[in-house]
Formats: sequence, structure tokens, C-alpha cells
Amino acid sequence: MKKIPVILLFFTFFSVHAQVQNFPEEVSFLNDNGLSFASRDSAQTLTLNGRIQAMGGEYADFKNATNSTEFFVRRCRFSIRGSSLNEKFVYRIQLCFSQRDISADNSKEVNNLVLRDAVIYYNLKKYFRIGIGQTKIGGNRQRVVSSGQLQFAERSVTHDNFTLDRDRGIFFQSDFNLGKSLFKNFLSVTAGEGRLNVSPNAGVCYTARTEWLPFGKFKRGGDYFEADLEREQKPKLSVAFTYSYNDKSRRVKGQLGEYLNLNETVNISYTQADMLFKYKGFSFSAEVYDKVMSRDLTGNTTTGVRVVPSGRAWMTQTGYLFTHKDEIALRYAGASSNNEVVNNTVYFREYLLGYSHYFKGHALKLQCDFGLIETLPEKQSAHFRTSMIAAF
Repeated sequence: MKKIPVILLFFTFFSVHAQVQNFPEEVSFLNDNGLSFASRDSAQTLTLNGRIQAMGGEYADFKNATNSTEFFVRRCRFSIRGSSLNEKFVYRIQLCFSQRDISADNSKEVNNLVLRDAVIYYNLKKYFRIGIGQTKIGGNRQRVVSSGQLQFAERSVTHDNFTLDRDRGIFFQSDFNLGKSLFKNFLSVTAGEGRLNVSPNAGVCYTARTEWLPFGKFKRGGDYFEADLEREQKPKLSVAFTYSYNDKSRRVKGQLGEYLNLNETVNISYTQADMLFKYKGFSFSAEVYDKVMSRDLTGNTTTGVRVVPSGRAWMTQTGYLFTHKDEIALRYAGASSNNEVVNNTVYFREYLLGYSHYFKGHALKLQCDFGLIETLPEKQSAHFRTSMIAAF
């Protein structure tokens, strides 16, 4: 299995080389989005980019009076995107190679999930497109924002427990203006099991998300990256709502987590709302979640018991750029469980203070954060993390 990344790289290079060779009078150039190629008539385009995130941290467990030091490559990704035949057909492929990136988040699956995204879109109209393949579904804002464009080294603990994730299926996107307001809408019908290739089941996952921008567009797509790096000169706001129903999921978190025992399934109803505000270097975002399961526990004392996390959660985050390249940020997040079994209650609180220095926006930055996490009232842990991201 260790040969899989090498084989994928070979075929990726071969396919990219073949496409470039087919470009009539191709032109190459560098821009902020990577290395791009385009035919003279722009009918075919190809862009290559990627990023590396290296991290180190000191972690302390107050209850057990232990501490540890860790250094690792958190993310290492390579992306290919472009258009084929004409601008109506666009595609995106994203591969990942770090150990934590390829983890299946499941003890029964081999950690070889090199493929993160592989999706083809057809732009039917300027305001509507349809896609098929594997990519992110319209979950919470921290999910739809790229991991390379965060205010902190990692997303919140709330996100880790209550997010939706990548899935395989069909995707619809549309946007329209109503006066000065802009509405962005996302709908998907997917397998409901995430990136794992599992046996087909009778259920699928239905997800709908709508975003309302009452003051119009953010500069350079600023509603999809954290921190007000564009220093919006007029207040900008985005308010969003997501609903998802995962019918007969085989995993404890839907697209993520362990398999349920005894081939059981669970129905997951997910409701989420979020907002983002930016103005003159100041940013504020908030998310709330409500997750309801058809059952909280599965299995038995012989096979083992699986906890299906459900409940309510929230996250607030704010930051301010006190220079054009330096930012201080704060985060508070928490969750309480619907589970009635005390020993399996999902409970946590997260307190985070962060500093970021943006050498070149999110493409090259240094981030540090200090955090305190309560996983249960009597258990606390703290960490200090440093992260460096370089994109190309």
C-alpha cells in the first residue's frame, strides 16, 4: 500500500503532461493561484498548486500530570484544476500525502485515502452549475473554508465533532442577486459515508445550504477565508443556514468516524447556522449546531458499544489585524450532549488565543496559539502550537 502515492503521482504527471501537450499554442504564466497554462483561445486551462503545513506543539494533560512534545507535517497537498473543451466544463483534483491527511478515521480501514477531491462541474448558466464526483458538501463555514485559510493552526474542536465532511455524489450550486443582496445556494445528494469505499446501503445523505450576503460580495471572495486581510472598507456580512439528513449511515459521525457494530445504521438529522462579519481589519464569526440521532448507542457488551455523538454545540471566533501583517485572534467553543448515559456524554469547552503573521496572506504565514480544553468538567488539557504554512 505504500506504493500508492508514487503510482498516483506518476499517473497525475502523465495526465497533466498529456493535457498540456494537447494545448494549441499553449501559454504558461505564474500568478497568485499557482502555475497556470492556457490555450490561446482559453478553451482549455490548467492550474497546479499545493501547500505544506508544518506544525509543532507542547501538550499538557492536567489530570494525569503528563506532557508531550510533537513535531509533524500536518498537511501536504497537491491540487490540479482547470477547464476542458470550454469554460463550461471545469474540474478539480486534490491529493494529500501527510500521515494525518490520509488517515481513514476508522480502525478497520487502511490509511491510504490519498484522494481528497475529484469533481467535474458543468456551468449550465452563469448562476447555476452541476457537479459529480467527490468533494466537500455544504456544511458549516469552517468546513467550507480551506484549512490553509484559517485564523488558527486548526479548526475548532466543535467542528471536529459536529461537522459534515467530503462525500461522493451529485452537487448543485446557484447564486442570484436580490437588490444589493447576494444569495448562494448549495444542494447535494451523496452516499453519506465520506471518502471510504464501503458497500452500498439503502440510504443517502441530503444536504442543503444557503448563504445570504445582505451587503453584497466580500473583496476577493473574503467570505471563504478567515481574517479580514482585505480590510473591507464597508461592513460585510454573510449569514448561512445548513440542513442535512443522512439516512441509514454506517458510521458514528456520518461521513466520519468508526463503523457501527453489527452492521447497524443510524439516521442523522443535522441543523447548523453560522455568520461572518468583516470591517477594516476586524472579523467575527459564529456557528451553532444541533445534531439529532435515531439512537445514541449501538452494539452490546459482547461486540462493544459505539457512542453516536449528538447534541448542541457552538463556536465564536474573532480577530483583529493591528498591522497589515499581524493579527490577534480569540476563540471560544463548546458542546453539550443529548446522550443520557453519563459516562458517554459529549462535553467540552475550548478557549484559544492566537497570533498570526502573514508574510503573503494565507499563502505564507506563521501562526501560534495557546489553548485550554475541558473534555469533561474534571479533566483539562492545554497546548501551545506553532504552525507554518507555505503555498505554491
